[in-house]
Amino acid sequence: MKNLTPPEAAHLAFAVIQKIRASFPQHSQLTLTSAATLLAVLENPGIKQNDLERLVGNVNAGTLSKQIDIFSARSDDSPDAKKLIVKERNSINLKTNDVIVTEEGQRYSIDFADFLNKQLQRLDR
Repeated sequence: MKNLTPPEAAHLAFAVIQKIRASFPQHSQLTLTSAATLLAVLENPGIKQNDLERLVGNVNAGTLSKQIDIFSARSDDSPDAKKLIVKERNSINLKTNDVIVTEEGQRYSIDFADFLNKQLQRLDR
């Protein structure tokens, strides 16, 4: 794969943001923190919530918890709500949560990878 030019890199970043936004039309004003939270969990399934706070950066526990709730369909009563990630109590340390990717989240992750591969192929032409 070739190195991306600045416009190509911007195109790819914009496509990623739009893909995430389009996946959650009921939350049309998702923030970059929301996108970063989802991508960090998809990259690190089972991550501890406090490790996720450090990875996403500049976010407190309450804000991060709200971001997780968006992607775990806890903040949405819609029957079409996607449940991509969930918080589960850590069995070793009951004071922390693990953030798990659901089966639906795994399918979303595969679809997301396919989408990115298609975007990269278009840029490679």
